[in-house]
Amino acid sequence: MSTEGNLNAFNRTHWLLNVDRSRHMLNTTVIDVVIGLVFVYLLLSLMCSAANEMIEGWLKNRAADLERGLRELLKDPKGNGLVKKVYDHPLISGLFEGTYDPQEVGKPAGAG
Repeated sequence: MSTEGNLNAFNRTHWLLNVDRSRHMLNTTVIDVVIGLVFVYLLLSLMCSAANEMIEGWLKNRAADLERGLRELLKDPKGNGLVKKVYDHPLISGLFEGTYDPQEVGKPAGAG
């Protein structure tokens, strides 16, 4: 085979492999970057959620924060009015043992 024949074969093969990517609707590089960013964001959010739950598990202040929020939302700072009625409702009082005592907000469970 001559050198010219080899060159023609190379040019035909090179032309077949050299696809004009600008005519494609979506560029795969852009899609790869977007998918990578989404996975990094999801991984970071999962790590932050796990760290948040670990800290909450150590501090155990979710119930006290909930009650403080209810008191603020219902404008009952002492917890003797509307907040007490909410906690004494049968659907809510069935979620915890004992009765609602507004004086025990923020105390650890079992502290008398």
